[in-house]
Amino acid sequence: MKGGKLLFFVLTALLISTDQTPAQFDTVRGGRFYRGGTTNASYHSLVIPFDFQKGFVCADTGGLAPVLLPYLNSSPLLYHYNAAIPSSSNNLDGRIPFRNPIVAFGSEVGGSPMYIGQQYRFGVYAGAVSDVSFALRQHTWIRTSTNVTYVGVADIDLPYTGYTNLWLQFQTNGYTQTVTTNGLTTIIGFENTLRRWDVNNV
Repeated sequence: MKGGKLLFFVLTALLISTDQTPAQFDTVRGGRFYRGGTTNASYHSLVIPFDFQKGFVCADTGGLAPVLLPYLNSSPLLYHYNAAIPSSSNNLDGRIPFRNPIVAFGSEVGGSPMYIGQQYRFGVYAGAVSDVSFALRQHTWIRTSTNVTYVGVADIDLPYTGYTNLWLQFQTNGYTQTVTTNGLTTIIGFENTLRRWDVNNV
């Protein structure tokens, strides 16, 4: 886009929550990106670009992600449920430790360029919506020709069915929710992810 400003962002499914071979880390590709043990996608956290964007596949920890995205070095070490070790549901030793996002998009990391003022669509799955955790955490940075500045984080929640008023408002809006924070407008839609993402269908 002539005269457009480049934009990049990182999607990380933070919820502890198809048969495919894990992608090689530190590569750029399209398709489905995920974190999780076993081939049962019900226990994966997934990111799926809808507009054919290619993204940088991040290792769970280390790799090139901290080099390409140095502002992530201060991220806390978190733990993802590992279905290959069922006891990891209540034991950190069996979980998958991670500090990096699942995938990063934008030319900053070698992926498809992304421009301000254009819409980009992604599918995100990380298990069932819960009343005790946020559905999505969105970090935002501003990039200039000389610097990258962290703007902040937004914890984006989807209405839980137990919260009647919020759920009715969500239904009235066509199962969508619009969140504007840190200069970004994010429209979240709720769909039948169990079929769309091929989870709980094994």
